[in-house]
Amino acid sequence: MSSSLLPQRLLRRVYYAVRHGARVHTPHISLDTSVGRESIVRDGAVVRRSTLGACCYVNSYAHIYHADVGPFCSIGPAAQIGPNEHLLENVTTCETLYPPSELDRVHRRNAERTRLDADVWVGSGAVVLKGCRLGVGSVVAAGAVVRDSVPPYTIVAGVPARGIRLRFPEEVVGRLLEARWWERPVDRLKAALREAGRDGDGLDAGRFLDALARR
Repeated sequence: MSSSLLPQRLLRRVYYAVRHGARVHTPHISLDTSVGRESIVRDGAVVRRSTLGACCYVNSYAHIYHADVGPFCSIGPAAQIGPNEHLLENVTTCETLYPPSELDRVHRRNAERTRLDADVWVGSGAVVLKGCRLGVGSVVAAGAVVRDSVPPYTIVAGVPARGIRLRFPEEVVGRLLEARWWERPVDRLKAALREAGRDGDGLDAGRFLDALARR
């Protein structure tokens, strides 16, 4: 690692640990990015002008630009969220040749926000294009390219990404969305998950919701 990056890495680790209660291991994160408590951003990740909710995990070399990421999201290695785009309708995509008016148009387009709701998993090397919204609990398969919004608890895969299936039956999805479990305190969520998994049959969504309702 370049010695010039050591002060930046230290600055950001201290800043985000003290101010946000998060672990940030990369110097490539802008200080206008907010990172929720207990979130982790691994070395080599790039995060610019974004918000990360609590308990998020951003793996190595993922890139996140102008995005609002909800709590409990997981971003795989080398995934890209809201990468910058070019003006395909122009005669050239090379911005060096653009007059100021066209550069302004590029900058406005690249400032468009991308949104990930709670508990979204974006797999390794996947790309989520600008302006998309990934619903609660949705999953993007490794290497997929998402160009449209994704409904809650839907698994998408491919180039371009298409829906494969729901993670749970529609009735369970409805209960999960109604419960808005991601807004509950983390200690209550952990207790409900422990109770749901006591029979050794995994963390069943229905049992989790029943346990959470008792708390």
